[in-house]
Amino acid sequence: MMRTPIMLFNYTGSSDGGPYTAKFDKQFQYTLTFKDAAGQPLAPNPTSVVLSSSGSTMTTSSYSGQWLSATSWTVTSATWEGYQGALLAPVPFDLTSASTSVAVAVSAYSASVKVVDKLNNAIQGASVTVTFANTTSRMFTTNSQGLVQLGDIPVGPYSAHVLYQGQDQGTWSEDASVASVSTVTLNVGGTTSVPVVSALVLLTIFGVALFLILLAVKVRRPSPPPKI
Repeated sequence: MMRTPIMLFNYTGSSDGGPYTAKFDKQFQYTLTFKDAAGQPLAPNPTSVVLSSSGSTMTTSSYSGQWLSATSWTVTSATWEGYQGALLAPVPFDLTSASTSVAVAVSAYSASVKVVDKLNNAIQGASVTVTFANTTSRMFTTNSQGLVQLGDIPVGPYSAHVLYQGQDQGTWSEDASVASVSTVTLNVGGTTSVPVVSALVLLTIFGVALFLILLAVKVRRPSPPPKI
């Protein structure tokens, strides 16, 4: 009961203006890699990027082994850690004659916070809540060096809110694009060591004075009368 479908047009015959040649869109593969503002590998990758060419724009989250039309393209935008427009600058790449790999610089900065007391001693166990430019927040605890490593953060500006020993130590505004390590000095420490030092100094002075008094008494003591 099988029947051959009816042929509507014959594109290979000369009676229909043929023969015809199929022409396909020429394409090449691209690979995008990402780095931060200092040129170091970026992690994680952007959630999406926008690619543009003459008369064509596409958004993609696939960055390796992908095919595009053989023309000139530009990475015009990127979304990273919730922040849109995170590129340092648009990045062009050429697919007119071959596949290519291109590095894309993202406006991300390596950052860390160091918490110290008034004598510049590292404070371990301080709670640091960091709020980034995209309004997301993360909580950290300082290590034995008083440090929290934030990794790469978006854009640069952020705020650091510090709690230590149950006390609110305040909020500091920082900018990772200016300095990768921000030092936060708490109004703690430096009070217990001063009395100890003062006591040691006083004890030393008292000891020296007592020694001098005993020495003076010994020198001034009259010699015993001669024995007959």
